[in-house]
Amino acid sequence: MKSLQIILFLSTLILGACKKTENNTTHKDVVICYTFDEGFTGRVRHTLLSTSLKNMEQHELHKTSQKVVLSKAEMKTIISVFEKNDFKSISTNTMPVADRGGVQLEMRYGNGSVRILKSDANDSFVKEADRPRFQNCREAIEKHIKKASNSFPAEEK
Repeated sequence: MKSLQIILFLSTLILGACKKTENNTTHKDVVICYTFDEGFTGRVRHTLLSTSLKNMEQHELHKTSQKVVLSKAEMKTIISVFEKNDFKSISTNTMPVADRGGVQLEMRYGNGSVRILKSDANDSFVKEADRPRFQNCREAIEKHIKKASNSFPAEEK
């Protein structure tokens, strides 16, 4: 009986630690990729945001992307918006369409081993109920891109 109690206690402790690690995305190597697709024009712009250029090297687009280096406080602000809006649970669906542009958001950490991608571009649509949460995450990123560059991606038409 005591051994069963010990096993249950240890299991609860381990599961609790795993859950905390999963929710704590304030890793030092977080990279956010903001992709703006202009649709029929064929122009796609990628912007990587992180606290260091070295972190951005984990992303396959690091050679062709605009890079924005953020302070730790700025990255923490973005991550808190993503957590508050439960970014990883935003739902999408697909529907065949032609030449639709839009925005895709991606968060990577753990040397790129953890990847959370949400797209409201091309044939992927954020579900109506999740649009406000997606928009909050998008705006948190766009705020920092706008501060970092005069070449802010054009608004969707």
